[in-house]
Amino acid sequence: SGNVGALYLHQGKLDEAFKFFDKQRHICEELDSKQLLQHALGNMALIDNIQGKYESALGKFDEILTICEDINDKFNISSTYGNLGIAYKNIGNHKSAIEHYNLQLEIAKKSDYKRHICSAYTNLGKVYHIMGDFKEADNYFKKSEKIILSINDKIEESNLCGCKGMLFVDMGRLDDALLIYEKSNTIFSSLKNIRGEALIHLEKGKILYIRDDYGKADKELSSATGVFEQIGDLPYYAQSLILHSKIKRELEDFDNAQAF
Repeated sequence: SGNVGALYLHQGKLDEAFKFFDKQRHICEELDSKQLLQHALGNMALIDNIQGKYESALGKFDEILTICEDINDKFNISSTYGNLGIAYKNIGNHKSAIEHYNLQLEIAKKSDYKRHICSAYTNLGKVYHIMGDFKEADNYFKKSEKIILSINDKIEESNLCGCKGMLFVDMGRLDDALLIYEKSNTIFSSLKNIRGEALIHLEKGKILYIRDDYGKADKELSSATGVFEQIGDLPYYAQSLILHSKIKRELEDFDNAQAF
């Protein structure tokens, strides 16, 4: 069930993937296989996050943390603290998000989990950006970048580039944002990460909309909206639909503006 679920997840078929991971979860519970159980729950929580079911994801990550602590799985305790931080960030609880990212950092540094360290730094930067502390956000992004370059982790690098781009936008550095979005998109494309590419198209579309370049913005949003609909990413699908409708109105394409 897990392998089939992973295939559906890779294809962006989230509802089908969730059903198979849920089936895997029940089998693992019957067999008392805690290692596989936490894996199934983790994938289910990941899908909950993508679909905007943040409270549900939070509950699953809490359950995973209990399992990891029971079997003294340090690596996945570290990973789960990071996932809990993301879940708390998504519901707007920034204090708890920072607390859990720092718990992840504490374990990751002791065990030299370099990818977890840079992930925690990037996510701390995201939270401070949301809170309006651009200087602290930039400091954490620089810490993350130093480690990412040392281990040549393209997944973390693409994530960091996207985060830095959004920070640059809020700092008014739109040209810098577009440049780093291009870099991020190149990495996402090489990784065949269609959701990552869609996120970059959305962010580029926002910049082009700000600059009144509605024709180019329309192309970027067209690339993003279809992917978000296809994979069932409801929060970003709604966000892209709203912006795309505004762009269509500016282009005086009122029929399609109404459709969105």
